[in-house]
Amino acid sequence: MPKFSPITLGKRLTKIETGGFVLTETKHRPNLQLNPHSHRNANLVCVLRGSFVEIIGRRQFECTAHSLLLKPAGETHSNLYHRTGAHCLIIEILPELMSENRNLPEILRDVKFLQTVESFDIIRRIYREFGIADDLSEMSVEGLALELLTQFTRQTEKKVEPVKPLWLAHARDYIHANFNEQMSLTSVAEAVGIHASHLARVFRRKYHCSVGDYIRRLRLEFAADQLVKTDRPLAEISAQAGFYDQSHFTREFKLHVGVTPTEYRSDKN
Repeated sequence: MPKFSPITLGKRLTKIETGGFVLTETKHRPNLQLNPHSHRNANLVCVLRGSFVEIIGRRQFECTAHSLLLKPAGETHSNLYHRTGAHCLIIEILPELMSENRNLPEILRDVKFLQTVESFDIIRRIYREFGIADDLSEMSVEGLALELLTQFTRQTEKKVEPVKPLWLAHARDYIHANFNEQMSLTSVAEAVGIHASHLARVFRRKYHCSVGDYIRRLRLEFAADQLVKTDRPLAEISAQAGFYDQSHFTREFKLHVGVTPTEYRSDKN
């Protein structure tokens, strides 16, 4: 018999079990690395805040806020969490639900990745039910989970992952080397010799976020690291990370990490 890991190797916050689904709210600390492991049930990971990389075979998925990653039961994977950690909602699909729905085994046969506003709107509604927690919440969550699974499947059907061009890797390297500088889509495109609109389209398809979102994540990761490892003033950290000013830094940090920079530093020290 294969040995399975718990559905989360991070901090378990809240859990709801209803109608063939188990929904678990989790948090993983910054810079956490998880060795290859697998889970007993098929599951859909929804990123609420933060980011991480999930490695499945030779594929790497950049899971940022609003990402959804579906894995079959027993799929071996490893994880690398970024400097902001990750706050996620994991939806397990239990075997009894699969036996009641003929199409589910086929739907859950392959890894699928998606990042759309439409699907994440359902996630927000599910997460709201965690806070309400009344006598109707379980029924609402079950209906929303089924709706999410249906929509997710429709949106990922017939999607073929193209080969990553060399210039895209160069663009990513350029961004990593200059994330704290003032950049535009055009300046990045010119640095690698392609058109800005082509860069925007291919970058989103491969990294599942815009160039701007990617740069913002790097800035937040750098700032989070500085908050923990140094006692430098917030204004100095925000400037070195590339934010316009301390106010802008504080606003973006709280929006994406969930707490202010001061609260984050206090919590980590």
